Amino acid sequence: MQLNIGTTTLELSERRAAIAERLARRAWFRATDPALQVTLLTLPEDAAKKDDWTGYLDDLADRPDTLGGVRVVKLVALLRANFAVTSMFEVVNIASGLPYTYEYVSWKHGTMSGSKGVAFVRASGVITHFVVLRGEKFATGTFVWDTLGGFADLGSDGVVTIPDRIAVEIREELGASDLRITDVIDLGRIFTDAGMTNNCPGVFAAVIDALDAQRITTRPVNPDERELTAAVYVLPISQLSDHVMVNGDTFFQTAVLRSVAQGIIPAHYLAPAAG
Repeated sequence: MQLNIGTTTLELSERRAAIAERLARRAWFRATDPALQVTLLTLPEDAAKKDDWTGYLDDLADRPDTLGGVRVVKLVALLRANFAVTSMFEVVNIASGLPYTYEYVSWKHGTMSGSKGVAFVRASGVITHFVVLRGEKFATGTFVWDTLGGFADLGSDGVVTIPDRIAVEIREELGASDLRITDVIDLGRIFTDAGMTNNCPGVFAAVIDALDAQRITTRPVNPDERELTAAVYVLPISQLSDHVMVNGDTFFQTAVLRSVAQGIIPAHYLAPAAG
């Protein structure tokens, strides 16, 4: 489909043209500089190369013209990297008339960027251990506790393979390609930082049988060359209460709390150890 924006004629796919039509209904988009409109509508959409920004644009098309007492005037800047983008808007406080800029970070996949969670080891029907990672993270520049999982693969219709990818990620990150995962329980989604990003990934709990857990490698070699290395810790469930107090990972905290709420692990695992 052809679309004229200013002096530029765009050749858009049917999917991208549908998003362009939705964006055109937004006053803030119509007020945006035509060159920036073109930049948005020509973002890559190559799912085969995992370079598809349709999720971001799809979410952007739903962004209202007013929210929280602020009127969105127009998009003024777009800073795009490999997998995330910062969108800066000119806005006006409706009550005071004060103009200023507001920005947020979005993953190229859109709000559902993937899924992360905690794995439990079960022996004879009883949860005996939990599995976490520890390694350096590029964003923090430090060693931190981490959870299993990660970004989702993209299909022709957007993010479609998250459940399948959870099992793949667990096996890769635990260094056991044939690891049998008994259960993967969907624990919903979370906003990781609603003040800075629209990212709302999934959270899960996985269960591994004790016999299979013996194949877990403490220093796995992840086949994903873009992943930083991390060590695997299989810790006794008796240490869960103490570990909750030192593990600052949002996904871990949420996965543990929701696992208790869903009856996956009993609440007494979070009680302080008897002195």
